[in-house]
Formats: sequence, C-alpha cells, structure tokens
Amino acid sequence: MRRVYGVYIVRQLTSPMVRFAVLATVFFAVAASVSLPNVIQNVLNVEGISGLINFAVVAIVGTTLVVQLCVLIAVLLTAWIGVDVVRRAGNTQLSVQ
Repeated sequence: MRRVYGVYIVRQLTSPMVRFAVLATVFFAVAASVSLPNVIQNVLNVEGISGLINFAVVAIVGTTLVVQLCVLIAVLLTAWIGVDVVRRAGNTQLSVQ
C-alpha cells in the first residue's frame, strides 16, 4: 500500500499546478536576488542573437550559485511544461458532429 501512496504523492507533486507554482517561486527568487532594472538596461544594449546568447552566458556564469540554480530549475521546468503542452496538443482529437 505504501507504493500506491508513493505514486499518488509523486503524481500530486508533478501536477501542472505545482510546476507553475515552483516556477513562479523560482522567478521571484531570481527577481529578489538580481537587480532587474540593471539587467534590462544591459539587455537593451546588446545587439543580435549571438550578442544576446553571449550576454546570457556571461551573466549566468558571473552570478551567485543560488541564481544559477534558480535559472537551471526555471529552464528545466519550462522545458518540462513545454513538452507536456506539446504532448497534450498532439493527443487532442477533433470530433466531427
């Protein structure tokens, strides 16, 4: 019976609502740890896609471990949510009446 409870808890923890709540918490943690006006000002000075990628890499590498982990968690959760959306969109069938 413990396995059933374990599976139930894992399913509840991986529900979309919990994922969005964790993602929002991570975004708030990053916003509290980083000076967003300075980041936005620096992003606006970047030109081109390669400059933006370079800026993102340098900014993430040059920040604290907490922010790096938050960014990693945000990227992984966003990818997980994206895969889930694509799967659900592929499984929907139009009913013709």
